[in-house]
Amino acid sequence: SLRANERADNDLLSQHRDNFVAWFAEPVREKIATWPLDRMWELTAGPGYSISLKTRRFVEQWIALIRQSSGTLLTSKEACALIRAREIALKGPRSRFKNRRALEQWSGYAGTLRLVYRWHNVQIILNDLAHGLRREEC
Repeated sequence: SLRANERADNDLLSQHRDNFVAWFAEPVREKIATWPLDRMWELTAGPGYSISLKTRRFVEQWIALIRQSSGTLLTSKEACALIRAREIALKGPRSRFKNRRALEQWSGYAGTLRLVYRWHNVQIILNDLAHGLRREEC
């Protein structure tokens, strides 16, 4: 909704606010309040991949804001500054906060949906494997 606000698109801004309010009311958000972050970092640390310190800090700050927010996250100056700084750090001059053309080309939805990490593909592969293991050999 920050970028929708930058574009002064009231319909899009209203839709993003409604989606955010619905997400904030979900039980999943309540679970975030009890996530043991230390354990999450242990589980995500492994050979062949790593999570940068900058990403860890962003996640920790974002979760802290969610935990302390009582529905005011959308209007939190700290939350807005965190998101703005993150996009600028990742995209630099291509950031929609710094690049008017990038903001104009933004569909209004990129970066606003939940990340699913190809879970649907994983389900298909696992189901295929399970089906293959259950079949009798010819």
